[in-house]
Amino acid sequence: MIKYEGSTSNDLEICGASYKPLRMFLNRKLIKLLEDMGVSLQFFLDCLEEEVQRLRMALDNAYNASYFLS
Repeated sequence: MIKYEGSTSNDLEICGASYKPLRMFLNRKLIKLLEDMGVSLQFFLDCLEEEVQRLRMALDNAYNASYFLS
């Protein structure tokens, strides 16, 4: 089945490239997928606690805040 006609040229267009690892964010869909694959709920709670602690440390002093914002 042909849904649309494409060009017949052999050119490959690259829109962008990643030269460093991209940040990944846990969203509900990814968490559900990982849970279905056997990752324990405690892992997600530990990740959440680590992030909360990191944010609290950023508010401890001006140096931490400037480092966090950079």
